[in-house]
Amino acid sequence: MFRKKFVFLTTGLALVALPCSVLAADYPGDDYPTDLRGSYDWTNSQDGESPVGFEFGLRYVYSKGERSFSIGNTKETSHDTTHILEGDLRIDDYTTSSFLRGTVGHSVAISGDYGGDWGNGTIVDGTVGYFTTDFGQYWIGDPRDGFGVGGFIGYQYLYDNPDIGRSNFTTARSANDITWNPANTDWTVPYDSKPNALNMHMLRLGASGRAELNDMFDISLDVAAIPYTSITGTMGAYGIATTGTNPTYIQASPEEVNGWGYGGAADLAVGFHPFENMVIRLGGRAQYLEGTYDATHAVASITDQTNLDGDAVYENSPNFAEQYYVTTDNPFSMWRVSGFLELGGKF
Repeated sequence: MFRKKFVFLTTGLALVALPCSVLAADYPGDDYPTDLRGSYDWTNSQDGESPVGFEFGLRYVYSKGERSFSIGNTKETSHDTTHILEGDLRIDDYTTSSFLRGTVGHSVAISGDYGGDWGNGTIVDGTVGYFTTDFGQYWIGDPRDGFGVGGFIGYQYLYDNPDIGRSNFTTARSANDITWNPANTDWTVPYDSKPNALNMHMLRLGASGRAELNDMFDISLDVAAIPYTSITGTMGAYGIATTGTNPTYIQASPEEVNGWGYGGAADLAVGFHPFENMVIRLGGRAQYLEGTYDATHAVASITDQTNLDGDAVYENSPNFAEQYYVTTDNPFSMWRVSGFLELGGKF
């Protein structure tokens, strides 16, 4: 588990740091012309300062979330308290008043509870992970002067899956997968289970503002609309009850979901600069999503083995048939509220 979380964090940080490497790859020097970047003025920036600023940090995030999913007439709701380790990187281009930023986070501990028609229990495991990147520009003010207001467009990947249990399903795909007894009507099939594994891909459109209150403090606010969210994956906690005796109906796959949604998000942070290149930041954020999805699962219909001549031996094996069922327009909603403490640097 630790290795999975470490790979997620390092991969995300590498992705958000890639633009930094690209910017630095051909920095003007003895072997490069000073006008290599066209509109960039690398030698005569305002007040002799670099036209590009970098900020990076490591954050501890304390977060509370809720998810509510329905399939047909059934519903399940879960609540969690999650501790997240988060890294962020921001690049400001003062020449064009634009910025590029990225954030990657992964849960390190999670607890909570769940309840509803799919079961009740305590959350002791699971995963909350995300990666966000935004590109924006300030249209009012100049960040070098301590104030800027503008807009941004971005993308977020979210994997929000506390462990709320698993439902069994048979992996049998034909009569050959059934183990049966010729002496009676006993038979068995293999089973498996999967956890919830829902993936969300979001479009972000928002407004951003930053202000330096003095040499020691700054404040930033971001408000984003999420006009479209894709939701796909597996709802492993959902399961149908085994019904019937002859035939017997058994769920034959995990519940697969595919749908869309929308929502919004907001981030507020206050930074403290005890030293020129150091920042301590305290902030909070909130995100809400809702939408609908289609849910699909397979059902196996199995009839008992048959005795053709009335003796003590059942000659014919059980019969197996499979059918898929789709439930459309199932609603979902989820929200998460977080506070974070960051230690970072800037130059």
